[in-house]
Amino acid sequence: MRALVIPVDGPPRAIDLPDGGTRFMRSLRTLIGTQCAERIWITSRWEAWLDEDGSAAGKPANQAATVIARSFGARFTLRGTVVIVGLDEDTGKPADLSAAQADAILNHVRAAQLAPPDMLAWLRARQESTAATVADSQHEAFRGDDLPAIRRTS
Repeated sequence: MRALVIPVDGPPRAIDLPDGGTRFMRSLRTLIGTQCAERIWITSRWEAWLDEDGSAAGKPANQAATVIARSFGARFTLRGTVVIVGLDEDTGKPADLSAAQADAILNHVRAAQLAPPDMLAWLRARQESTAATVADSQHEAFRGDDLPAIRRTS
């Protein structure tokens, strides 16, 4: 089965995995460096496999894989080595990545790796700052200091 491996600190590469079963899982766990691999559907056509306990194990963020996942709407960070496989549209089971899928994903990864190392941190900080500014301005707008006092008469 054709797949892509995206390490935290190296270039992504195409790999061949055994088709299904225990050999598939054993190969995934070895590549990822874990006892328990987790699958995350990123699109209806391919999914990411990673260490289920990556965060608790202190694995570093995989910026390239995270950028790809976020470009498809994910709101989380992928940690450690990530393996991307295709999905069989009928069964939802892992399948070969097509050449076109692999090329598109590799182009996303290369673009993410060419970005300045602190680009994600800068974008995240800017997004949080913008959200805080909007929240503050909404709070100011609805604080009610400039509204006349309402007296209740009985």
